[in-house]
Amino acid sequence: MNNKLLTGLRTTKIEISVYFFVWITAIIYSIYKFSLSCADFFQDHIDEYGDFEEGVPFLSAKRDKADFEWESVLYFLNFIYPWGILHLFITEFITKCNFSVKVTKISQILFTSFYLTISGGSVLFTLLLLQPVIFYVTHCINAKTIFKWICSLISLGLIILYKKDYTATVQEAAGVNDYQIYLFTLSLSWMNLKCTSFYLEEKTGNILDFFSYCLYFPTIFMGPFILHEDFKVKYSHYTPTKMRVWCFIKNVLITLFWFLFEGVMLHFVYVNAAAFHPLEFLQNLESWAFYGFGYAMGQHFHIKYVVIYGLSTSLSSFENVMVPHLPRCIGRIHLYSDMWKYFDAGLYKFLVKHIYIPIVKLTSLKLLASMATFGFVYIWHGTATYILIWCILNYIGIVLEQTCSPLLSVKKSEGIKFFLDWPRRMRCFFGAVLLAVSAISNFYFFGGKNIGDLFFRRLFADNLPNTIILLFILYCGAQVSTELCPVHARKCDNNPIKMKY
Repeated sequence: MNNKLLTGLRTTKIEISVYFFVWITAIIYSIYKFSLSCADFFQDHIDEYGDFEEGVPFLSAKRDKADFEWESVLYFLNFIYPWGILHLFITEFITKCNFSVKVTKISQILFTSFYLTISGGSVLFTLLLLQPVIFYVTHCINAKTIFKWICSLISLGLIILYKKDYTATVQEAAGVNDYQIYLFTLSLSWMNLKCTSFYLEEKTGNILDFFSYCLYFPTIFMGPFILHEDFKVKYSHYTPTKMRVWCFIKNVLITLFWFLFEGVMLHFVYVNAAAFHPLEFLQNLESWAFYGFGYAMGQHFHIKYVVIYGLSTSLSSFENVMVPHLPRCIGRIHLYSDMWKYFDAGLYKFLVKHIYIPIVKLTSLKLLASMATFGFVYIWHGTATYILIWCILNYIGIVLEQTCSPLLSVKKSEGIKFFLDWPRRMRCFFGAVLLAVSAISNFYFFGGKNIGDLFFRRLFADNLPNTIILLFILYCGAQVSTELCPVHARKCDNNPIKMKY
């Protein structure tokens, strides 16, 4: 019996090795095919949309700069991040001088206010303060939860209206550049989460706690969202300076590595230019290159937010704030629930704590709670059609996952472990189908409605052999994700200093 068991276990290890090999090889080959197609198409292409700039000479003749959000990271790194480091020095000096926590909070409020005033002027600073002031006044008048949510949703409605009709007007009035108005717009959305979360958590929170949380400099522009209960740990927990300096340097170096890595990749894989280019180029791609474009689009989005959140959390973690872990690589996620849980952990905490759990406690209806959660996600991200499609597909995927997962779960017995690996194979096959739909839903989010529609048509119109190969590769990806899931779970230990990739 033991020999049979060992044989089964040995076979399983070989099988898993095959899954890793197929999944990694398919990713590399598909991106390679897409990069070749990009090189052929864009080499002598007339850049009428301004999607390219001159590249580093020893890498490539041109670099893809079509993603404005990615370009804003460079602006943030050059012009805002040094202020973040200055913020650390000032806070550390106040701490070393044994000033009270109250002095620390006031100094951080004044620092952020000073920066916002000199960089964006009084117009942007006043507009940014509107939300916290309205929330504070509303809380003073009536502290009931319903009024806080009404205030939150009205604020989101005004932000959506501003994005659609008044961005250019505000930019002209403030006299700021495109990067500054973009970062200001982002800060409005993050401010909404902070204001809502604070008064849902802290029933009697004072004004100093509130504004020091809302105007915390390291996360005011690019996030990530941090619950107030995780934020205020910084005032009661202390880690030796030497350890924090070492972790800060390590975190910044890791973040800069991914920033440089993606910068190099954009010299060869023109994923953003292809996404914004007329669809004829993508429609004519053969299957390997087409799906390579899809994966490259997702990987670019992932690395972008590793860099964005990595820069912000490197500052926050130095101050002992309990920061959320960085986004998990999309190549290691195949379930909808894991994508939400591990990609943007801060937003996930907000949604679960303030929307999902309260509705489940109130109604015992998980489907209703999930629907309300995605309804908020739709409003918070903006009410565009592609956002609606993305949210609906995610909701359907979550419902299918929650409904079918119990049917495929079987208690394991050591004596027949190898044979009971079949439920895992069944779950991974089911996960492969979900992964295909999940990927397409994310393509709507990454590239807009036309890109998402194109992937849907290709998935169902492609010939049968290509579809079978695709599903097998996705099945291998689901197996890889399942195998690595316990490893990632052990690493995500909410350490306030260490950041995880």
